[in-house]
Amino acid sequence: MLRWLNRLDDWLAGLALFACLAVVCFEMTGRSIFNTSHLWSEELSRYLIIVSTYFGAAAAVRTDDHIRVELLISFLSPPARRALEVLVSLLCATFTGTVGYFGYRWVKDSVELGLFSADSSLAIPIYVFQAVVPVGFAIMTLRFLAKAVHTAREPAAAAVQPETVGVQ
Repeated sequence: MLRWLNRLDDWLAGLALFACLAVVCFEMTGRSIFNTSHLWSEELSRYLIIVSTYFGAAAAVRTDDHIRVELLISFLSPPARRALEVLVSLLCATFTGTVGYFGYRWVKDSVELGLFSADSSLAIPIYVFQAVVPVGFAIMTLRFLAKAVHTAREPAAAAVQPETVGVQ
């Protein structure tokens, strides 16, 4: 069960991307074969790309695939490297937690005001799509905290080693 839950963000990102592809193909078929267009398709595909991006970012935290500069890390001793990794993970957790909190307040305001997307024929409240911000950032926060705990607990010899490009 935990393994499935651990990869939920991968599945949600992939599902949103596939749904976007389906919407775009539907719209292209409608335009080219039936000479008709749907106003909601462009907006929905944009929202689905955003959903895919947020869940993909959460998955990238889990797999440690975010871009980072490792110039200074390569010169540190393993204990210092581990301490820096923990500090960076905690700072990232603080940032993502803060964004998640303000994202929650943003969604809450949209719910209370009953907002829908401006200039849209999409009959879905805007908070449905806005909710990906606090959810995605909450997942990232939990993943950064888990990474900090895991890094702090691992032995110094097993600390993350920076990758060296092109050196054998």
